[in-house]
Amino acid sequence: SSDNAAPSAPTGLNVSNATETSLQLRWAPSTDNVGVTRYEVVQVDGANETVLGTTTTIDFTITGLATCITYQFKVRAFDAAGNSASS
Repeated sequence: SSDNAAPSAPTGLNVSNATETSLQLRWAPSTDNVGVTRYEVVQVDGANETVLGTTTTIDFTITGLATCITYQFKVRAFDAAGNSASS
């Protein structure tokens, strides 16, 4: 049968190791009936979203940030079938 169940949404998204131009995002692992294969880190700017990269771990370092700007990020969990859920 086909896998139609999305992973659980990543939770506990937090920032660590912040500097003027970089930071590290960490989150709690998602669960899935088959298995989570990757996470996608997304920068959110109003209605626009930019994928910054993917990882198989529960952390991601973001570089190239500018000072005096507020940033918003979210994380999407994906399973092997391409189902996803966002933080």
